[in-house]
Amino acid sequence: MEQFGPQVVVGGMPWQAKGEEKTFGHNALTANVLCERHNSSLSPLDAEAGRLFRCLTEGFDHITKKSLSTKTAYFFASGEALERWAIKSLFAFYHGGLAWADGKRLRDGVRFDETLARRAILEELLSAPLGTYVHPNIGTDFSRQVQWAPLLSNGTGALAGVRVQLLGITFDVLVETAEAAFHNKSNAHLHRPTVLDLVGRTRTSRIFLSWYPKIAAEVHRIGILIAPKWFPLSRLQS
Repeated sequence: MEQFGPQVVVGGMPWQAKGEEKTFGHNALTANVLCERHNSSLSPLDAEAGRLFRCLTEGFDHITKKSLSTKTAYFFASGEALERWAIKSLFAFYHGGLAWADGKRLRDGVRFDETLARRAILEELLSAPLGTYVHPNIGTDFSRQVQWAPLLSNGTGALAGVRVQLLGITFDVLVETAEAAFHNKSNAHLHRPTVLDLVGRTRTSRIFLSWYPKIAAEVHRIGILIAPKWFPLSRLQS
């Protein structure tokens, strides 16, 4: 996990006060919930997820830097690796006791379908509507630290997935059917996009995300407006 910076910022959880965050070292997110063989085989996921985060950071820098260029920059990363890595981190949140609700650790009182999540990590990606959703709207926090937040289902109260944010860009990875169905019906989310466009004032960064061929039978493009005309560019570059 060193690819994501020296620390992990946990914030934005439903049970946290507004603006509240907790910071952990990488060792806190390495709960030994899988056997040694599986932990070892999954270690490349950290590098692949780190590659996507670097693409987002470099793409963000390309469209916000001061330049007369209007060229589009192209990047390639694995959407599948991000999804599997996010679910892997969810195990660490849950079993490592990092997440709390109503004064109790989530692992002590919140249901979590571990069988389903393990299958997503070790075997194959989950069938729709489960999986990764991307928000088309940029957030207001342009932190360059990767931020995690476990998601609880509004319908069942179960552990529904994990939210990953970087530079205001939000990925929700869902492993609970009720919450995934809500996301799937919402126009505010796109399920497993294959093209992610970061759109600036004069330039675009296009990130291609790979998935299993049977999942990515069609091209799903999502555009995220990073720097609208009314948005001060200095805020993005601070």
